[in-house]
Formats: sequence, structure tokens, C-alpha cells
Amino acid sequence: MLSRAGRDGAAIAEFRDLLREHPSDARIWYNLGNACRRAGLDSVAVQAYQRSLALEPEREAAWNELGEMYRAAGDTARAADCYRSALAIVPAYEQALNNLAALRASQGFATTPKPDSAPPSPPTRGTCPRW
Repeated sequence: MLSRAGRDGAAIAEFRDLLREHPSDARIWYNLGNACRRAGLDSVAVQAYQRSLALEPEREAAWNELGEMYRAAGDTARAADCYRSALAIVPAYEQALNNLAALRASQGFATTPKPDSAPPSPPTRGTCPRW
């Protein structure tokens, strides 16, 4: 049986082969990002997610995963921007909602607004900076 790293390595090779034939397929770039992330190739994963988003900016899962990469790197501002970008596309996207709430809680912010406070301004789509 292949180790997880071995499967991810094989998946990375397969996605790279597919990209030679289909360099403008955002789904392949996104899946390459996922495989690279699992394999611990963080900078390659970030680049793959960014490429996926450059091709298809409405890919909410890629915004969320890119946010996770930024959060893991300690860049909480970029992470929050990415989660908000995902939520601007799909407001009820559970993973992005949970990730943004966890990020805010880790920074000491309340995760629910006080009853007398005004609702936050809606996020703008695509606010996550590119590397």
C-alpha cells in the first residue's frame, strides 16, 4: 500500500501532466493545490490556488483553502480576506464561516455580534492579495 505522501506525490505528478494539456483548467490547479498542501509543499500549494483563482475567481473553495494557507503561515489579515472572499461568493459556505470564526476567536474577537451592534459591512469579492 502506498503511503499518503506517495499517493500525494503521484497525484501531484498526474495533475502536472494534466496541466501540460489543460493549462487553463482552474479545477486542475485547485486539485494540485490540495495535493501539494497535503504533501507539505506550502509555497507550491499557494501558487496553485492563486492560479486557480486567476482563472476562475468565483471558486469559493480555492479562496477558503488559500485562506487556510495564509492562516497557517501566520498571515491572519490575508487569511480573513480570503475567507471573506469565499463568503462573498457563497454566503452560507460553512467551512469559510467556521474558519473565519475560528480565526476571529483566536485573535480574541467575539464570534457573534452583540445584539445592539450594527451588522458588519459586506465583504468585497476578490480582496485577497495575490503573491
